[in-house]
Amino acid sequence: MIIDTGHYRFRVSGAPEYCYSELSRMYGDSVNLSPEKPVDFQLDFTSTSWLRTLVRPQRVLNVDNQRIFNPIAKDKCLPSIEWGMNWCVASYDHTRLLIHSSVLVKNDKAIIFPAAQGSGKSTLATLLGLNGWHLYSDEMAIVDLNSATVSAVHRASSLKNQSIKVVHSQFPNAVFSRTTEGTQKGAIAHVQVHSRAEFDHFGPASVVAVACPKYVGGARTEILPLNQSQGFAQLVRNSFNYSTLGEQGFETLFKLVQGAEFFALRYSNVNEIGDFLETLV
Repeated sequence: MIIDTGHYRFRVSGAPEYCYSELSRMYGDSVNLSPEKPVDFQLDFTSTSWLRTLVRPQRVLNVDNQRIFNPIAKDKCLPSIEWGMNWCVASYDHTRLLIHSSVLVKNDKAIIFPAAQGSGKSTLATLLGLNGWHLYSDEMAIVDLNSATVSAVHRASSLKNQSIKVVHSQFPNAVFSRTTEGTQKGAIAHVQVHSRAEFDHFGPASVVAVACPKYVGGARTEILPLNQSQGFAQLVRNSFNYSTLGEQGFETLFKLVQGAEFFALRYSNVNEIGDFLETLV
């Protein structure tokens, strides 16, 4: 199976059959495209041993013949494909600045949400992406080195544990993957936020704000402005390849922060945060 996410093309082989049906549901017209076109990354699943093909079968994910994860049970392969695609981009694309963050766009204006795992950034981005915003990515901002604009990738949004129920309760008609229980991150599911047809209309967007979110159950909404130095530091801290890019990375981030506002967000009410974000775009 070939998956075209816009900037990157992946070929997936050797996965259990259920993975292909789930990927087809999530990515629709982005899968099974022309095999004649070159792919950027090859993701292959192989068996760990002949015995493991019979007893408690396991698979190992290899990227271009390089093993990147520990062996996993067959019923946990689906999240590994998504994680493998993330790993490929973060490890090998140094033609763009890559920042670990969600990206939301409205009126051609982008807001970047750099944050550590567990901050709730993907949940926030997915809820807003299903409610009028364009979700360019729930995993990484892809920043052009010349214009400092961000572009979209056609990927499903990743949800963990309680977030799956939260999003499903508000958007029960959205297209969800099966939930994989017992991964190293707990329960994992993916949701299609935009179709391929919608994605194809997403152009580069200028960054007008950088917001560092932190979900705290029951907390009142707090919005703390940050200065440019604090914002710059947050982006550097969450970048995958800033140090690799060197001077180019610095110049790109410098250009990005000139036109952006910076905030730290502490919240439990998504609607209140959504109202605030609307004022920024």
